[in-house]
This record gives sequence, C-alpha cells and structure tokens, in this order.
Amino acid sequence: MRSSFEKQLREFFAKHDPGRERLAATIAKRFNGNRKLVLDHLQEVYKKGGVDKLKPIVEQRKLKAASRPAPKPQAEVIVEQNQSSGQ
Repeated sequence: MRSSFEKQLREFFAKHDPGRERLAATIAKRFNGNRKLVLDHLQEVYKKGGVDKLKPIVEQRKLKAASRPAPKPQAEVIVEQNQSSGQ
C-alpha cells in the first residue's frame, strides 16, 4: 500500500518530471520523517529548472573527493631490533 507521502511525490513527479516518478517509493521510504523538507527542496530544485541542471550524484561525489586535501603521508616508523650477540 502506498503512503500518502509516496502519493504526493508521485503527483509531483507526474507534473514536473514524469521520468522520475519511479523514484517516489524510494524517496518516501528513505525520507518519511522529513516530508515537508523533501517537498520544499523539490519545489526549489524544479523552480530552478529541474535536476537536468544539477550534476548527477556520482559526479558530485567525484568532485567532492577531488576537492579534499590529499592525506598527509604517514611517517615511517623504523623499528630496530636489538640483537644480542650472546656475549
């Protein structure tokens, strides 16, 4: 049975972006506690022209990773073993 949130999302996508209507169930499950926030966010995104103007999530992750500073090299720890000569 579809939740009322999923129905709202399906109606929104049917009007603004029918190709993404299939995402309604996933979004409804993942963000059920944040209905107003999600719907407000979608309204803003589609006011600006929709998701086509946004970079795909995978691309965003690549850019984010590339913008992070390189990890500092780990200092090498040299452990000398004392070998007793048995004398």
